[in-house]
Amino acid sequence: MTDKELLLLISRGEGVRIEFKECARQVPYSFYDTVCSFSNKEGGTILLGVADDGTIKGVPDKTAHTFIKNIISAVNDKSLLDPPISVQPVSVKIKDKTVIVIKLSVSSQVHRCRGVIYDRENEVDLRITDDARIKELYFRKRQVFTEVEIYKHFRLEDLDPGLFDRAKDIIRKANPAHPWLSLNQMELLRSASLYRRDFQTGEEGFTLAAALLFGKDETIHSLLPAYKVEAMVRIQNIDR
Repeated sequence: MTDKELLLLISRGEGVRIEFKECARQVPYSFYDTVCSFSNKEGGTILLGVADDGTIKGVPDKTAHTFIKNIISAVNDKSLLDPPISVQPVSVKIKDKTVIVIKLSVSSQVHRCRGVIYDRENEVDLRITDDARIKELYFRKRQVFTEVEIYKHFRLEDLDPGLFDRAKDIIRKANPAHPWLSLNQMELLRSASLYRRDFQTGEEGFTLAAALLFGKDETIHSLLPAYKVEAMVRIQNIDR
């Protein structure tokens, strides 16, 4: 993100997909509530070092890198955020001040921060505690995402071990200190919510996303045979 893009974003003010937070001595406590609510709603961008009124306060240059490392570690801590969330914060220099930009995509999972579900409305992170709202959130996710579907008879041996090594090589090049690098296959799958428990049904197992990312060819063909047929039809149409 360029400084011009950042200034334009700040000029629009806070809303359902943008949040400003001052960050002088440490990452604010409420930061992770917003990470949770953005992931549960539509995604969005958090700007650390910007006041509620849009004034650019900045974060201390000496601690910006430490803040970024702490955020990456924290969002992968299940005791704080469950399921964990992957983020890549970046620092942007603007008007001689440093702002940390955290972009979040809408997640296929329902996330909890410190055991509480948060949703986003306007510029507010709402605690969701009543069953009706929680069920509505789960239903909303299922209407949009299919890769979170759990397959009870899908096993670890249905995955390709070599793909885990390739994934870690990619992660290592982007961030040599990423916590996923020290995890075994099962731990990585759980951390990435590719093996999960459905809090509505109690079912637990591998998801379709796990198969698409790490599955052997025969596993994917077995789960999604129609996609192979559709690809062959399209290739034949192109040849004609």
